[in-house]
Amino acid sequence: IWSANPPKEESSFVRPGEIAYQDGNCLGVGVWEGILEITELEVESKGAMSASSLLEYGAEIGDQFENARDRLC
Repeated sequence: IWSANPPKEESSFVRPGEIAYQDGNCLGVGVWEGILEITELEVESKGAMSASSLLEYGAEIGDQFENARDRLC
């Protein structure tokens, strides 16, 4: 993740790491009791791109990011 907007003050109950929505080039991802809006990210060392580009790699609304530490064990 290269850039993101902090969660707004209102509560949103979404599973942590769940892609909740797409809004233009942003993806809303659940964090604790809010939603972080990711604006830029990088996939497969292709450089920074809009967060919504992740959907072109097969991600879908409702998918959940994994904890990388779980893959290391």
